[in-house]
Amino acid sequence: IGFSNEQFYNGRLQPIPAKPGSGEAVVPIRIVRAGGVYEKGENEVEARKVVDVVRELLAMKKVPSIGIAAMNVQQRDLIAEALEEAAEED
Repeated sequence: IGFSNEQFYNGRLQPIPAKPGSGEAVVPIRIVRAGGVYEKGENEVEARKVVDVVRELLAMKKVPSIGIAAMNVQQRDLIAEALEEAAEED
């Protein structure tokens, strides 16, 4: 919330204060360079990297809430398919 408030809302949000000691310090937003090539609205390498990051998060002692944003519908669908395939493998 703090990042979004500062970067997108110019400090106008008034978030509800957290309880002291209510959780572990987890970086809410992280940039991961995936590489790959963007062709016809899709980047396969990026979709596989998203799966890797989700697996990493799910392996944490306290699993955080996970949100994934994609630049377009084609990439969203590709990521969803990659996650479904990974879920079937696990």
